[in-house]
Amino acid sequence: MRSHSLSRRAFLGAAAALAAAPGSLKALAARWPRPGWAAVPPGADSDAPTAHSCPCQGQDAAAAQAGADAPSAQAAQHRDIVAARYSPEFATPALVAGLDFPVVDYHVHATDGTPPEGLLALARERGIKIGIAQHGGIQEGMRNDDDMRQFLARWAGQPVYRGMQGDGLAWPKMFSKEMIARLDYVIADAMIFPEKDGRLVELWTPAAKIPDPEDFMERYVAYNLQVMNEQPIDILASSSFLPEALVGDYDRLWTDERMERVIETARKLGVALEISGLYHIPSKKFILKAKQAGVKFSFGSNSRGKDLGNIAYSIRMAKECALARSDIFTPAPHDQKPVIRRATVRRGNS
Repeated sequence: MRSHSLSRRAFLGAAAALAAAPGSLKALAARWPRPGWAAVPPGADSDAPTAHSCPCQGQDAAAAQAGADAPSAQAAQHRDIVAARYSPEFATPALVAGLDFPVVDYHVHATDGTPPEGLLALARERGIKIGIAQHGGIQEGMRNDDDMRQFLARWAGQPVYRGMQGDGLAWPKMFSKEMIARLDYVIADAMIFPEKDGRLVELWTPAAKIPDPEDFMERYVAYNLQVMNEQPIDILASSSFLPEALVGDYDRLWTDERMERVIETARKLGVALEISGLYHIPSKKFILKAKQAGVKFSFGSNSRGKDLGNIAYSIRMAKECALARSDIFTPAPHDQKPVIRRATVRRGNS
């Protein structure tokens, strides 16, 4: 679940001042320096990551992170709205039974204070494995190679995957290619949306006003494609998400043509689509279309800790759509990581 703090609100407010700049998101990243954004030179730490790990930061960074990720009233309101529509429904060993692949919740944010051993105990109880997706980018998560190195070290040797949720479009320039490749996986979504006037709108909040749904959808689909094309990601999280005002028109707004544009880009780039247990998306129709195209899928709860494994919808869709091991995302070996395979990171010192 995303969080909101004073520094991030200041960042978002500054976006309006850059509305006239060409390429507003890139200009925003270039013109809004933040402490600690200078990356450690590539090769400063060559330790290879373990196949199964998880994320967090060192003691000092962890203390700062705890405050930064404290849920705001707005974030709590969003969770209440979602909970009212879809009551949390957790994975269980019985529900998982019958699938021919290990069930992994790759979208866990370890930010509610639950200790690692508590998270692992919950995962075992619910019959799943987990991946910790630490925020990195314009959120108050990791901002440079040092942050990422601390995160990897904290979870090294634990039976979890260590991942990152990249926020905004500029995050690949904040980390060295070598450090990104040490992560087990990277996820990103299209939920911080650039409006026509240059504002970055958080689509999960009441600030997301949609006066013209059709116009929004055309720009939103294009932004989903941009997120996949411009970032070395493994998973498109919360795929097919819609703002609260549009949820009731999901089937009408996600036309075949719009679905196919997202699906084809995901297929071409090797990006998996997340089946979200929190938002109950994508629809069965969307999933079947993507499966037919050869796109892979991941499961995600977008949880803050104790609510990990809220992926019963994901599991049900896997069964209803007859998803098999070959349809499910697994972290790639080092030389096949998107940041290596796609060579999309452009750094001045690389």
